[in-house]
Amino acid sequence: LYGNAHYQRIATVIDQANIPLQFQVNKNQKVCVIDYGCGQGIATLAFIDQLIEANIQIPQLKVVLIEPSAIALNRAIHWIEKKAKQADLELELITYCCTFDELQKDTLVKHIDQALCFHLLSNILDMYSSGAFSLANLVQIMKNPTSASMIIAVSPNFYTGNQGFDALHRLLNPCDLILNTTSRIEVLEYRYTSQMMSKRFSLVRIYVAKV
Repeated sequence: LYGNAHYQRIATVIDQANIPLQFQVNKNQKVCVIDYGCGQGIATLAFIDQLIEANIQIPQLKVVLIEPSAIALNRAIHWIEKKAKQADLELELITYCCTFDELQKDTLVKHIDQALCFHLLSNILDMYSSGAFSLANLVQIMKNPTSASMIIAVSPNFYTGNQGFDALHRLLNPCDLILNTTSRIEVLEYRYTSQMMSKRFSLVRIYVAKV
């Protein structure tokens, strides 16, 4: 019911940051996408759709999914595999059914070594202030000096979420800040009060940076 709004948020961020342009540097470069708290894989699906729409050709896409819910993770695997097959995309899929704090510091190194890596955090940073996970530890896991990495984050524009975005920027100390702003986008989503799908404008916090 709420997946469509999540999809529209992350797709808007990818579009505003011109993410497909990153592939014009080296079209044969290895590409890795890491989807943190992936749920049903909505952020990764939006990312792949942007590649398709931009007619980007890559030899292989590695997708790493991190999600504590086995049920949600299985749904993500199902939909991402179908999307890759539809796009005739060679897909390598790696999954971790765990929380962020259960990840080891070197867990992701073997996946992102020598690759152009995109870290997707969709509706994650709004949980920061609750203490649900250590953002400092997560940032250390993200950073890898042997690969070019881009952090792409979006969440509803909540006060608690903004704390997470500010902490992320401070901990990353990025070499290139592309977007760090709020945006007003139109989303189609289920409204519990009316029990119908309807359009509304939603304020979101957007962050895109290279590290």
